[in-house]
Amino acid sequence: MTMTASEKQHKAYRAAMTAVIVEAGGLLGLGETRPEEWVIPVTRAGGLHLGIWAPTSYDRSGVTGVWGRFDYPAVAVAILGEGRVNPCTGKWNHHWGEGETVEGACVQMRHELAALQVVTGKSAPGDTPCSAIDVTRRQA
Repeated sequence: MTMTASEKQHKAYRAAMTAVIVEAGGLLGLGETRPEEWVIPVTRAGGLHLGIWAPTSYDRSGVTGVWGRFDYPAVAVAILGEGRVNPCTGKWNHHWGEGETVEGACVQMRHELAALQVVTGKSAPGDTPCSAIDVTRRQA
């Protein structure tokens, strides 16, 4: 069975967004609910759990996205602003329509992750979201 143009775009989207998450220190398979869930263990708002939505041939909506959830929703709201993160659950989702490019979605996600000052690598014992917030300079 040959892939349609839309299916090829969704496959490219999934691969490109996976690369963005890996660049930000994402680890695969540490999710609490889904084995394909990614986790960026240390951000200014604690751990960030991410999943990539790229429809299959069974779903023809054309919508792609990244769903996310922060460990510390109140901190995430303080960083990203009200209305961007659910203050109770930490839900933080992004959707892109059929007319948007894979490259544009990746640029936007990199920008969002930069606002969180994602700290890559393993956290030291005793690290908390509060100590992550105190990180004020970027590492080269």
